[in-house]
Amino acid sequence: MCHWFAVAAFALGCEGAPSAGENVASDAASGVLPPASIAPTVAEPSAAPVSADGAGGASAEVAEAAPPKVQSPPCEAEPPLPKQPLELPSDADILAGLRGEGGPLSAASIGSPSRGSLLFGVELSASETIERAGKYPYGTVSVVAAIERAVREVNRCFPGAHKLAVGDLSRRRGGWLLPHRSHQSGLDADLGFYYRSGPAWYVRPTAETLDARRTWRLLRALRAGGNVEVVFLDLRIQRLLHSYATSLNEPDLDTIFDLNSKKNRWLRHEYGHHTHMHVRFHDQRAVALGTRIARLDANGLLRVAYWAKASR
Repeated sequence: MCHWFAVAAFALGCEGAPSAGENVASDAASGVLPPASIAPTVAEPSAAPVSADGAGGASAEVAEAAPPKVQSPPCEAEPPLPKQPLELPSDADILAGLRGEGGPLSAASIGSPSRGSLLFGVELSASETIERAGKYPYGTVSVVAAIERAVREVNRCFPGAHKLAVGDLSRRRGGWLLPHRSHQSGLDADLGFYYRSGPAWYVRPTAETLDARRTWRLLRALRAGGNVEVVFLDLRIQRLLHSYATSLNEPDLDTIFDLNSKKNRWLRHEYGHHTHMHVRFHDQRAVALGTRIARLDANGLLRVAYWAKASR
């Protein structure tokens, strides 16, 4: 008799309780959940099976077990970025392009992110999913494509997301950009977070306001894009995302997060990056073309002439 009351009380006490937190529960509909093997389970009483109404007993007429719930398949990643040809134009074609006499050249990243410039940069456009919060939206071809790809994946996997606020990339021709120490060669971008409370820019998220599932999916998509070198992000925000990613049983988290490890992880703590994430990209073709241009135009006169003509 005592055993029957214990089982019934346990069943009633668990009815309606969330299984693994708000974020994980809401992910079930979008298919971004850990395998069923790690879902929380409740041990059954060893003395007798429990029927659908929670009652136990020794009767042979026990209701058949309910069929297991079928999880929706995981949300597939966006197709990979198209590979850019590594073969560069000839020196003659590059010089003609700088003079405006030949065909257009692709984006060229010259120098370094903290001491460089940008030629033929591509503009990141505002859209139904992207809100431009910065004044300088220019980057290389693969940088802009990677941001658009990641945001597209978030919105496909989690419909109803607010627009992602995107801050500065680079000036149209790169160069010094206050208050940043980098953002000079088209390889940097400041991205905001997704919030439960609605769109915002330069606002530090908390455990209550951060939309962890969408922000984590954004980072996952950027990493899968294959052209992100490092993401600078405050440890406090990293811990919020790490907690959520751990609940999904995501692999390789120790190689992604920089939680007091003092090692160069993919996410790297940087003071002042608690209101946004600073994404540093690499673009092999753009850098190779920039290196060639810097050699052919050592005194920079052709670049100055090109920028003067382009700004008219």
